[in-house]
Amino acid sequence: MRSLSSTGTRCTAVLAGSFLCLATSLAHAGIDAHAVARRTPPADCPAASSSSATVAKVAAAAPAVPLLLHRLTDGDEVARRAAADALGRSSDPRALTALGQAARQDRSAVVRQAAVAALARFRHPSTVSVLVTASADPAAPVAETAVKALLARHDARAPQALSNALHHPASRVRQVAAESLGQLGDVRARGALVKALKDANASVREAAAGALESLDDDGAGGPGSSLFRSDGLY
Repeated sequence: MRSLSSTGTRCTAVLAGSFLCLATSLAHAGIDAHAVARRTPPADCPAASSSSATVAKVAAAAPAVPLLLHRLTDGDEVARRAAADALGRSSDPRALTALGQAARQDRSAVVRQAAVAALARFRHPSTVSVLVTASADPAAPVAETAVKALLARHDARAPQALSNALHHPASRVRQVAAESLGQLGDVRARGALVKALKDANASVREAAAGALESLDDDGAGGPGSSLFRSDGLY
């Protein structure tokens, strides 16, 4: 990776750290990031382009994405997980379908979680349906990752999915779902949160109580609730 003397020490350090993280993922997937970088045009760091954009160019450069897509389906667990991480960093739309399939169908919960986390980096509307499905994944880390990703999406499907996650077998997922509903401020979730007050887990009950308090403090759901508001309760 060539030095960018005009960008300053801080920017170079951030870029180096980001590239190292990506290079590790690519290496686990069996791809030489430095070889890819040599085929990627250099980018200026500040103003016109960020270090994350430079790293994304490396991840998206040929032949990285096609190889990563192959590793995502044919590699071992370590390679598949690394491929999912690198594809997420690439922000390349060619990865959306494959990541969605991995999030739903991969036999390894570790890989499914990595695929969900990768999809969370995208802002494409098609990722929401995958996140909704993943929020019900029986593996707690997968479901929790999806719940947190849904919180960041102002999508009409998010409140219902989070309300459903209040019934997840894992108490940690239920807790995060309750906390997320409180932050979303959607009054339709009130009924589900009231039921969660009787959850067997104390942390879930506390999270549900806090969420309900937030709804009451916001007064009919707060500034963001208009995105989701409709008649009826969950």
